[in-house]
Amino acid sequence: MIGARRAVLSEPPVNYDPNSYGTFSIENNSEIRLPIAYDIVGHSFSVETKVRLNAWRSGDHTFLGQKDPYGYLQTLHILARDMRPHFGFYGNDYNAGGDQLTTGVWYRLVYMYDHDDPKRKIIYRDGQYLGEAGSGALTGTQRLYIGSWGNGRQFVGDMMYLRIWNKVLTPSEITAYDNKKIGHSIPGLEVSYNMSYWLNGDGNERVQDYSGNGWDAMPDGTVIWNSL
Repeated sequence: MIGARRAVLSEPPVNYDPNSYGTFSIENNSEIRLPIAYDIVGHSFSVETKVRLNAWRSGDHTFLGQKDPYGYLQTLHILARDMRPHFGFYGNDYNAGGDQLTTGVWYRLVYMYDHDDPKRKIIYRDGQYLGEAGSGALTGTQRLYIGSWGNGRQFVGDMMYLRIWNKVLTPSEITAYDNKKIGHSIPGLEVSYNMSYWLNGDGNERVQDYSGNGWDAMPDGTVIWNSL
């Protein structure tokens, strides 16, 4: 398990525009932890991210997940498993199948959970519907992590952004938000990490939440900021 240790981050240029994109290269055994108070239980949600995998893996490349406790419907994991988009609540999983993701290529992935009956998980890749499956309701309220779930299963690659919405995005919204910088006052937007960072006054690096809701995250391990 990763301890709370200071992230290794490069310094953005002096003229860096915080509204522009950078990327985080998340190296092995590293992660970014969201505030413990934030959770996504009890309602629909969508997670969209733009990622580039840097290593082929037969296991998991995790984009967003939870750790202990384990239990049926208790541990969220949003990831690529065997290089294919995969969405699970521990013991209640959906793998989109189809073509495997390729290393070195940017993909925009959208994972959506519809809490209304009948509950379902839905996955899009690069604006295209991959499929859906029936789902149980997520019950785990433990902390969310970018880049790991369970006992590790880290993401090794680059991430341009990660956003969490409190609703199921429509196909037109999925298209409209592609490669758009999303900031304050967008209905339904709860978290928006454009993968820039700011140095807090206490000397701890934070990944800034641009939704306006104040859910800044904390990197642990080796997370390298890069400009685009």
